[in-house]
Amino acid sequence: MVNATYKLLDLRMPVYLMLAVDGNDMSEIIAVFLVVSETAAVLGSAVEAFVRSNPNCEKTKVIMTDEDLVERDVFRIYFPQASLSICLFHTLRSFCREVTVDKMGITAAQRDVLISLFRLLQITGWKALTVRLKACGHGT
Repeated sequence: MVNATYKLLDLRMPVYLMLAVDGNDMSEIIAVFLVVSETAAVLGSAVEAFVRSNPNCEKTKVIMTDEDLVERDVFRIYFPQASLSICLFHTLRSFCREVTVDKMGITAAQRDVLISLFRLLQITGWKALTVRLKACGHGT
């Protein structure tokens, strides 16, 4: 997992945390880096230093990030064997931001249903969502 926080220090510099998650869903901070900007060059230098110091990086299977494209591109370069995922928090935040009455041409009630179904999908997965939709008379 990779995430940056912006309010940790008064320096207005992003602090990046990298966490490793094991098979028991236990996590441990494996890297912290402070950057002056979030350009590909700056992030790339930090990630490259981490990879150089940790030869077992090639065993990384999944990297979870937010939706920041620069960050995702950097990790794609230095962890080509890993798949990239966006965390549930950022996925829901983006979904809620994009699914609006104005942008989608839907009613507020329809938006509320979509948001609740998306949350159900996040929590329980596709199978529970399709069961719920069928119970409401939707889907095949």
